[in-house]
Parts: sequence; structure tokens; C-alpha cells
Amino acid sequence: MEIKDYRLITEPNWDYELVNTIVDTLGNKEKETSNSPIAKEFAVILKNVYEYKEKVLEGVLPILEKYPDIRQLFEITAVEKDNRARPILVTLTSQKKLHAGMTKEEMDVIMLEGVQDWAKSVSGEYSEIRITNLSEFIEFLKDLETEDSVKMKMITIYSERYTLLPRAQQFIAESIKILQEYYPIVEKEFEEAIVSLQDKSYLESNFNDLGYIKFGKCNRIVVQPCILPYNQIAVDWRDEEEKEVAADVGIYVFQLSNTNKKVALSDSKILSALKALGDATRLKIIRMLSGKKMYIQEIADVLGLTPATVSHHINLLLQEGFVCVTVDVEKAKKIFYEINPAKFHEWGEAVKQLGVEALSTDRKGEGQ
Repeated sequence: MEIKDYRLITEPNWDYELVNTIVDTLGNKEKETSNSPIAKEFAVILKNVYEYKEKVLEGVLPILEKYPDIRQLFEITAVEKDNRARPILVTLTSQKKLHAGMTKEEMDVIMLEGVQDWAKSVSGEYSEIRITNLSEFIEFLKDLETEDSVKMKMITIYSERYTLLPRAQQFIAESIKILQEYYPIVEKEFEEAIVSLQDKSYLESNFNDLGYIKFGKCNRIVVQPCILPYNQIAVDWRDEEEKEVAADVGIYVFQLSNTNKKVALSDSKILSALKALGDATRLKIIRMLSGKKMYIQEIADVLGLTPATVSHHINLLLQEGFVCVTVDVEKAKKIFYEINPAKFHEWGEAVKQLGVEALSTDRKGEGQ
């Protein structure tokens, strides 16, 4: 990966930190548990982040109780839980769309952009989908393979935008004071991340090492370091004409990823990976991607499946690192997928080691 023009944002995005943290908490989407090898190794480093999060939640969750009407904006649906899309409010705060005194015309534009981004993420198609009104959104939802409750929720959020968006902005304005009050707990960690990320070569090298995300030709990347989503990366287009990509990057995502590679494969990791591979459709997708890079619609056409179904399978493979994603602004804003050879090599070695251990056990038994 080679970055042409690079801009680093050096202040926290308070709105995004707040909303993302509440969404993850209500949806129980913690990336690491306190018992995992990674969390144990980084217990000292993550101590301040955990303390900060605890203080923030103690302060903001009681405030959220005063806004029961907007709670639905923070509750994740099935398609969001398996990482096919981010909740609309998360996307809007990532892009800093909300502000005090929004007019109805502004809210129309903001919500349309939000539902369109959501629809594109769910379907995996980033160039074909155009949603300009509620009717087109309903047509999209008709063909979406998910529960009716999810579809009704999305329609409700769009229909009630004039109430929900101002109320969400009011809640955020009241709550970010809590984040700012306790910010000194993690200020040092954030500033250290800024120092590291200011080195463009550091970012290029670590994105390459991640293996599961690549960038096609883009003119500019804008990076927003994130404190509470410390182990997450989210990529979005900010300007299609200028080929500008934005990335929300957790302050510890690279360190945790590098440590993860050093940790021996646990039984839970092996079972999770085998589950991802143990499906006929996903094996077909892997074979297809071993020949060339493909985007969601191509795969769907070959398999005779809907793009949403393919997207679901792809995301399961992405979570285990068996495929990687290429963000290509130049080629009609498409996202391409391909095999991650390094991951298959890693698993090949792991399976080989299991065989060696089994053979060694057999020989010991024969000798007794």
C-alpha cells in the first residue's frame, strides 16, 4: 500500500466515540474479552481505556434513559451484528453530519445519505444503489433477506427523521461533556497514537501487515484515530470525485493485530475458523476468489444468490481473515474481494502441527 496524500485528524471525534461506544455496549459487540490471550497480554496497556469507558458509560447511560425515543438508533439489527453494516447513527457521527439547528431540508439530505450508505453496505454494492426517497428505500428493503422487524425499524427511522435526528443531536451535545471530563484518563494514549500515526510509512506498513484490507487507487486518505473503538477499523468514501477515503482507526488496532499473530491458535480460534470454512457456499466463494478478485454482484450472479446473502458469507470469511477487501475508488467505487494467501498458509501450518502432535502421541502410546 502506498499513500499519496495523507491527513491525520489530531482531535477525538467526540460524537463518534460516544455513539459507537453505546452501540457496542447495547449490542454486546466487544472485540476482546478479559479472558482472551490478547486482552491478558495488553491488560496493562488497556487498563486506562477500560477505566475511561467505564466512567463514560456510568455518566451517559443515565442520560440516555431520558431519551427513550432515540434508543432504537443505538440498538443493532441482525445485519449490523454480523458486521455487514454500521448503524446509521454511527455512520452519521463518523462523517460529522449532525449539528445543532438542522433544517428539515438538511435532515432530508442527511438521512438519505445515511440510509443509502447503510443499503450499500448491506448489499455490498457501492456503485449500483441509488436511494433518493422513501419509496426507493422500501423497494430495496423488499428484496433484502432479513427479518421484517429490521425492515420496519429502518422505515421508522427514516420516516421519523425530523424528530429522531434533533433528539439524537441534543443527547450527544449533553453527553459528550462526560467524555471530555474524563478524557485525561486516556489523553496520553491518544497523543502517543497521534505521534505514531503522523508517520505515513508507519500507517502504510501496518495496513499492509493487517492483510485483510487493501486500498486501490485513491488520491487521499483521512485518518481519524479512535479511543474507545480501540480495536476497530472502519473505511468510508468522503469524496468520490476527489477519490478521497476516510478511515476511523482504533488507537491499538495495529498493536493488537500484531500480537494476535504471535498468539498460538486456541481451540476457540480453530473452531471459529472451521465453522467459517464448513459451508458449501463459502467454499465455492473461496474457490472463485482464488482465481481473481471479484465484487459482490459478480459472485452473486455466478452462485445465483442475492448480493445480501453473498455479503453475509463474505463477512464471515473476512472475520476469520480468509479473504481480504480492496477499497477501489477508481473502479466505480466498488469493493473487491480476494483470497488472503497468508491466512491459508498460517492455517496449513497449524493443521500440520496438529498432525505432528497426534503422531507423536501415537508413538508414545505404542512405546508403553
